[in-house]
Amino acid sequence: MSLIQICFPINLTLGIEQLLTNDEILKIINNVLTENKITSSFHYSITEETGVLLFTNMKGEINSILKNSSIYEVNVLTEETFMRPVKFSLYIPNIKSNIISSILHIFILSILLIIIVIGSFIYIIKIIKTQKKNSQIKTDFINNMTHELKTPIATIGLACEALNDTNLSSDKIDKNKFLKTISNENERLGKLVENVLQNAVSEKDKPELKLEIFNLENVIEKAIKNIQISFQQKQGFINTDFLAVNKLVEADKLHITNVIYNLLDNSLKYSNENPQVLISTKDIIGGIVIKIKDNGIGIAKENHNRIFEKLYRVPTGDLHNIKGFGLGLSYVKSIIDLHGGTIKVESKIDNGSTFIVSLKSSKIIKS
Repeated sequence: MSLIQICFPINLTLGIEQLLTNDEILKIINNVLTENKITSSFHYSITEETGVLLFTNMKGEINSILKNSSIYEVNVLTEETFMRPVKFSLYIPNIKSNIISSILHIFILSILLIIIVIGSFIYIIKIIKTQKKNSQIKTDFINNMTHELKTPIATIGLACEALNDTNLSSDKIDKNKFLKTISNENERLGKLVENVLQNAVSEKDKPELKLEIFNLENVIEKAIKNIQISFQQKQGFINTDFLAVNKLVEADKLHITNVIYNLLDNSLKYSNENPQVLISTKDIIGGIVIKIKDNGIGIAKENHNRIFEKLYRVPTGDLHNIKGFGLGLSYVKSIIDLHGGTIKVESKIDNGSTFIVSLKSSKIIKS
């Protein structure tokens, strides 16, 4: 009790209910909650010290409201002289779920940002690994090309020096031998340059194709004729089994010839001895299939898809007796893709390989 109340023992205490109305109290509470960015629904009560209820906005099942709400209580007017002290209670239902829902979008956004950061990191690591791998492949390619080009150049140089030797000027047999060596090495250089040019063609997004209708089996026979001597040098042979009725295709004759030649050359290079190749054709719906089957060293299953990658060469351990840049099959696939065809390989180690090429046939049928 204050000093004034002791000195003047007159009941001058006023009740809060005489100063405010329920609507005014609700307005005050709403303003305070809004200022603090709280939008949840609420209930309140104002009671005297004795528990007498003065104000409230609770209706219906009060026990249910109290059970599901977080309660905030404070004693007010405790120091006022002319007003009775009262207790203010604020009930906010499901405040935890409201708080969670209010920060849920921030939480989800944070998770998405974390996923994006992790994904970007993985992507960057993958790019770095790919670039490192490509750099290694290109380095191997340059080293291999340097070796491949230097060998025939050196051989031609030695042969020219020998021909300039006055002691051999009268020996026609030796002259012919060295001239033949120069011719062979020159042809080899031409093939190396052609491989590089083919690779340049396959680099283009859409190289220009000169389409014409021609007999595919005639092109196959021409490619066989061009490479026949190389097979004979290794005591090998090429057989054909042409079963296609519609032999005509609309394609770029030069590129298709190169495709067949590259596949035959691949069979030749990857054979241990006596290379044997069977080329067959047959009709399919809307096209023609060419199969080139050999008795070579075969390709492991895990390399079936990779052999068509640029600069990729099937690992052969410490052996480097097979010449090439890893460009031939990449060129083949790019040309077949440009013609709307498909190419795949069936092979096992030590059981040879079969390359299967599908091309669209011309609508013109020639018997």
